Amino acid sequence: MMIPFISIALSILAGWIRNPVGKVFLCALASALMTYFVFFEIFQGLAESQFELSLLLSFLSPTVAVVLIERLTHWLRLKRKGDVVSVTSTIAVFLATVFLAAALLFVTSPVAFPIMFEIYAMRAGQQYMDSLTDVEIQKWIDRSKDYLAHANPNEYPIGARPVPSDLKALKIVRIDLWPGTVIYVWAGGLDHTDLTVKEVDGNYEVIAEYNDQRRKVIWPRSANE
Repeated sequence: MMIPFISIALSILAGWIRNPVGKVFLCALASALMTYFVFFEIFQGLAESQFELSLLLSFLSPTVAVVLIERLTHWLRLKRKGDVVSVTSTIAVFLATVFLAAALLFVTSPVAFPIMFEIYAMRAGQQYMDSLTDVEIQKWIDRSKDYLAHANPNEYPIGARPVPSDLKALKIVRIDLWPGTVIYVWAGGLDHTDLTVKEVDGNYEVIAEYNDQRRKVIWPRSANE
């Protein structure tokens, strides 16, 4: 993803420019972006203490980088023009940036978190469905047969079955149960990613839906697979 590079570029630019308002805004934006990136991309599998430490470091690292760049550029200007280096202004920029970055995260998180969770769930589902072997597909068919054998035609189909722990580990969030069809859902909001097992004349068809525009029948296998 481009987020780390954008954050680094914003940090460098913030450290170089002299306008304090622009410096604080760019640095806060870099901190918020890096924090989102680390939260969703890198440290999801770490222990809670490691996760919290990593999140804190990702939040502060752009600000620290800006302070260092600012001190370096001030030193160069001092050497070149005799500018006065103000440590107080640097501390003020640091504190203002931390406050603004925290405010940005607080304000944007109700929108950003659901969207990013869905994006990453879609990616997890797409990668998993591409990796399925014939043996694994048969296990999905067997699981679906069991669901269909105990289906009640009058029950509400959306989320008809609780998600067992082994499917939660795959980032599946919901199991829908329609007549002759079981749908294992990774994302079902703005876009859709799911694995559908469908009974057709006594046989079973498995369909990988990557998003609203792309889907593929992965069982039975086509001749060129």
